[in-house]
Amino acid sequence: MQFFLKNKRIYYSIFYFFVSNITFVQAEPYIYAVNPSAKTLETIDANSHEIIKSYNLVADFPREITIDEASARAYIIGTQSKTISIIDLLENRRVMSPLPCGPSPWGVALTPKGKRAYITNVSHDCISIVDLESYKLLPETIQTGKLPWTIAITPDGKKGFVANHGDDSVTVIDISENKIIKKHITVGKRPLLVIIHPNGKYAYVTNNGENTISVISVETNNVIGTIELPFSSPCGFRIHPDGRTAYVAHAPHSCISVVDLETFKQKEDPIKIDAEPVGIEINHEGTFAYITDRREDLLLVLDLKTRRLLKEKINTWGGLTNVAMCSALPSNFSYFLILLKNLKDTLHQLSPDAVGTN
Repeated sequence: MQFFLKNKRIYYSIFYFFVSNITFVQAEPYIYAVNPSAKTLETIDANSHEIIKSYNLVADFPREITIDEASARAYIIGTQSKTISIIDLLENRRVMSPLPCGPSPWGVALTPKGKRAYITNVSHDCISIVDLESYKLLPETIQTGKLPWTIAITPDGKKGFVANHGDDSVTVIDISENKIIKKHITVGKRPLLVIIHPNGKYAYVTNNGENTISVISVETNNVIGTIELPFSSPCGFRIHPDGRTAYVAHAPHSCISVVDLETFKQKEDPIKIDAEPVGIEINHEGTFAYITDRREDLLLVLDLKTRRLLKEKINTWGGLTNVAMCSALPSNFSYFLILLKNLKDTLHQLSPDAVGTN
């Protein structure tokens, strides 16, 4: 033991060398789609584009799904059961029975560290809050505008932006205090989605009653621009990993608009597809978009480079409402990699010189 203490700088250096040379490769992502008719969560392999698992949900009419990639958990709103289901994607199991989450739940967003879920109650004009550490619905609610449809939380976890479908407005919430910062920011007609840019500077609101997207400054809480779209009824909206491009789904017009987020203008001609696109998700590499087709209950795969649909069509038999992605490894191996990665990150903050020899 005394020998080790005298020479621990040497042992530390050897161990540091091996651990520091471990390379962590991100797992191939899976696509997760909610099927409200069948009450299932479908797991789709991003390589083969085939359904590999179908998880039965307890919730009635499961609709909205959001994923915390850090914990590999999916949170799914049941609109009729008025619950939120928490699914461990590594173990493919429910964490517990579905939790009550509000009187008329519709949209959901998580704080960055996954400690709380904020849920829009579309018929009660308020936000309810579920504590994801104690697994309890908090007694307090936050009042919004009419028919709050969706909510998005900034990457720093400080603000929440709520799209109020019933009065053409956005409400801004202070997440730390659970209080309203600004109740009514006027946007376009019948806003549906609100999406925060990864840089945390802008909130984008799709106005389903017209052909626009309102752009709100996160810092000032004011509309700073309007993106004119070539077609009306924008619904699905996703930002490309490059941070400069967004793709917008127009179900009635069977197309996807491509928007330049730096100029607030159309970037290229819309992508025409033989479908009625509603939801849209983009993979981490930015090569494919996964699109829910309300016409034929299909999940379509769009090659963003060629602007064409792949021949593979994923039949879900029940109508998809939302789609999300997560990189999830088999549980035991995943936990091992997480442990090593945490150890590696810790060692990188130190150096052999920081270890004394006394």
